[in-house]
Amino acid sequence: MNSLVYEKAYKFAIRIVKAYKYLTQDKKEFILSKQLIRSGTSIGANIAEANGGISAADFSAKISIAYKECLETKYWLSLLKDTEYIEEKAFNSIYTYAAEIGKMLFSILKKTRRAKFAREVTSQEYPRKLQDFDGIEVVECDEVDVGVNQSVIVANSVRKPEPNPGL
Repeated sequence: MNSLVYEKAYKFAIRIVKAYKYLTQDKKEFILSKQLIRSGTSIGANIAEANGGISAADFSAKISIAYKECLETKYWLSLLKDTEYIEEKAFNSIYTYAAEIGKMLFSILKKTRRAKFAREVTSQEYPRKLQDFDGIEVVECDEVDVGVNQSVIVANSVRKPEPNPGL
C-alpha cells in the first residue's frame, strides 16, 4: 500500500488530527472540527479500502468516496477559515494539500471509470482491439493494474462507427 496518493492522504490525516486538537483545545470549537476530522481522516481510510478492493468496480467506488470526502474536507476548511477559527496562512497550506490529493484522486477515478468502455481482460490478452456491446471501437487503450491480480483495459479514445445512410 505504498502508493503516492495513499502516503499523501496519510500525512494529510495527521495534519487534520493536529488541526482538530488545536481547534478543540485552543479555540474551543467542537462542532465543525468534528466534521473536519471525520471527513479528513476518511480520505486515507477509503484509499486503503480501495487498495484492498476485490474488483475494479469496488476499487473505483472507494476512490470515488475518498474523492468526495476530500471535497467535503475542503468545505469544512473553508468554513473554519471564514469563521476565523483558522488563520489564512494555515488554511492555505492545508487546503492546498487537500486540493493536490483531490486532483490525484480525480485522475485515478477518471482512468478507472474509462474502463466502462472496455471489458476486463487478462494481461495475456493485451493488446488487441476491443469492442463494447454498443459497437464502440476502442482506438487507443492502456492496461491499468487495479490490484488483486486484475488489470483493466482503459479506453483512452473511442470511435463510434459511422451510421450507414442506406438503412
